[in-house]
Amino acid sequence: MTGPVTVPWSAVVPVKSWRSAKSRLAVPVGLRAEVAEALTLDTLDVLTSHPDIVHVVVVTADRDAGSEASQRGASIVVERPATSVSPLNSAVLQGCRYIANERGDGPTVIVPGDLAYLSAEVLASALAVLADAGPAHIPDLAGTGTTLLAAPRASDIDPHYGIGSSALHAEHGFTRLVDVDPRIRTDVDQMADLVSDPSWSLGPRLSAVLERLALGA
Repeated sequence: MTGPVTVPWSAVVPVKSWRSAKSRLAVPVGLRAEVAEALTLDTLDVLTSHPDIVHVVVVTADRDAGSEASQRGASIVVERPATSVSPLNSAVLQGCRYIANERGDGPTVIVPGDLAYLSAEVLASALAVLADAGPAHIPDLAGTGTTLLAAPRASDIDPHYGIGSSALHAEHGFTRLVDVDPRIRTDVDQMADLVSDPSWSLGPRLSAVLERLALGA
């Protein structure tokens, strides 16, 4: 594997079908898809307008997600069924393969579509840390999972998302980075993952959905 990364970055965003995503969220079934959609679109709005991101690749089998991403200028890779790896890791590899083959195989970061507190400032801070680290990953707040995964080349990405992914990524040569803004470590699988700190701002779409939920709408 190679050394430090210089911007600009390409970003890969794997997107599960909104209708089946976020099954562990303690919200009415009809709202889960809305929460998943809001998280994804808030993430894409940050990525596709960010000065450090030159290209966004969305890997999905969901037509609605693909359409929304395309409207924002992202490239769409239609997700193929997984074979020897998990669906999430397969989607990551498909996106990285596209970048390697079509976009010059440059600095690449994997960004999950469920970072509720992602903003341009939070992302810029994380990318600056990743740029100096070579192949690296940022664990989630629990310390066991992974949010961002990055390498100087898309073809260097070796994803091991899933249970215990942070330890697995470290074992496979991706430096573990914890001295980062905690908002970049906050993914959302359950409602308890949302932080009550008033200085942390949710994305606008997610904020609107949760406000409706609180009002019982």
